[in-house]
Amino acid sequence: DIAYNQPQVVSLSGSLKVGNLENSFKQLIQRHEILRTSFFLLEGEPVQKIHDQVAFSIDSMSGRSTDVPDMIKTFIRPYRLEDVPLCRVGLISLDTRNHILIIDMHHMITDGVSLTILTEELLKLYMGESLPGRPVQYKDFALWQATESQCQRYRQSEQFWFRQLGGEIPVLQLPCDFPRPYQKSTAGKTMF
Repeated sequence: DIAYNQPQVVSLSGSLKVGNLENSFKQLIQRHEILRTSFFLLEGEPVQKIHDQVAFSIDSMSGRSTDVPDMIKTFIRPYRLEDVPLCRVGLISLDTRNHILIIDMHHMITDGVSLTILTEELLKLYMGESLPGRPVQYKDFALWQATESQCQRYRQSEQFWFRQLGGEIPVLQLPCDFPRPYQKSTAGKTMF
């Protein structure tokens, strides 16, 4: 389903160079390995694969402003984690100077902080600026974190919390504003 999709919708006004925008996204995808990453199961264990190249294009559409909510709903659809990229970009042209940009990414490859960084870099690339090199990718951070988990300090901390939380953990009976549904749902409020 689309519970883990992280769409952004931006209204753009003025002259838009669609080819430049698409090229900026391609540069961003090449710059960040996570945007070229797919996920699959290997012998029952989840693994990731970083692809050298990824086919990408902006999905261009035309419509009236009254059509936009339905077009956005149609554009945001489930991902297959085995396929790359785990991001989609759509551009709805309302007329020659008004557009709606839709960026939809799976939460497996992004979060709120990452979206801010990607947006800033996208704007710089679109404006023709060059970005500094990336000496470190996310996989490097993950490796450092895994290495740290082997250190003595981590093991001491882990043992402390096992002692603190050992035994039966009490069930909390917190008051709720309303009864919890029997079956969990990902449905939420929407602006459409």
